[in-house]
Amino acid sequence: FFFFFFFFKQKTAYEISACLVGSEMCIRDRCMETSCLDLFRKLVAEKTIAYSAVQTMGHCIKNSKETTTTGLTRELAKVKKDMLELAEKENLLEKTTLSLISAINICEHMLYKDMSMYQKESMQSLREKLASRVKQFAEITLSSRKRAVSNAKEFIRDGQTILTHGYSKLVEEILLSTAEDRRFKVIVTESRPRNFGKTWKAILDKKGIPNKMILDGAIGSVIPDVDYLLVGAEAVLQNGGIVNHIGTLSAAMCAKSFKKPCYVAVECLKFLNIFPLSIKDFGFAIQEKVEEFDNPLVDFTPPEYITLLFTDVGTFTPSAVSDELIQFYHT
Repeated sequence: FFFFFFFFKQKTAYEISACLVGSEMCIRDRCMETSCLDLFRKLVAEKTIAYSAVQTMGHCIKNSKETTTTGLTRELAKVKKDMLELAEKENLLEKTTLSLISAINICEHMLYKDMSMYQKESMQSLREKLASRVKQFAEITLSSRKRAVSNAKEFIRDGQTILTHGYSKLVEEILLSTAEDRRFKVIVTESRPRNFGKTWKAILDKKGIPNKMILDGAIGSVIPDVDYLLVGAEAVLQNGGIVNHIGTLSAAMCAKSFKKPCYVAVECLKFLNIFPLSIKDFGFAIQEKVEEFDNPLVDFTPPEYITLLFTDVGTFTPSAVSDELIQFYHT
């Protein structure tokens, strides 16, 4: 007979408690992640992208159990990553995630500056200050469109003909608000592949604003008769160029060749601190399969084709945008 003896090392109370603490942390992190993503999903359906992102980060700070700034920073980075993945996976934004990235980056930068400023305070006090800052920032985002509309309206006169390409909620609000006391005509492009032209035509017809829709390839034939090109933007980049619906570059080049201004209406929360040379420099997929075509979603319009940008913090030339971004991120 052979006897086999098995010896099992008994865990100490300390080791057991460490395992339990680790499990509790994992459960807590998953609960926090689910709570933040549920809030973000709900807000995106009702509010602006910037407001949704800022409020979600505020929710993370308010409910965080982290006891160090390093832990809180890591938690915010995780929420940022999760929001971007969710937006892309569930197509919450319909377009690219650039506007979401820019809003998060700006909010993140402000929060990290505050963390550095109040690093000697207790975590409870720090969380309260950060939550207060986020609340103020979120309120600013809600009024940003209204201020941008006010700045842009100064450039719209009676009797003008405006060409627009793609679709922008801000451009829509500018045109509808201005139409209350001025008469003008709008030419909308078909804006394939998403056919934003039909969306525009329905909106303008409902409000009684004179308009017509043209093929994307017909811009050259109407540009001599328009006063300017007015578009929105997915993002404004550090060099003052913009990312917008595919075909914006062609429209802007055409406008410049006929000496027509190209105006961009955009909130400052879409200012993105990157400096690309072309659309290929973004490093992520911006393609969409449309019928038999692999069609880009957006294109990059360099600053030399842009006349002015109407924002909620003022009207800028492309070079001034670059100065603003440098000042914000490096002070």
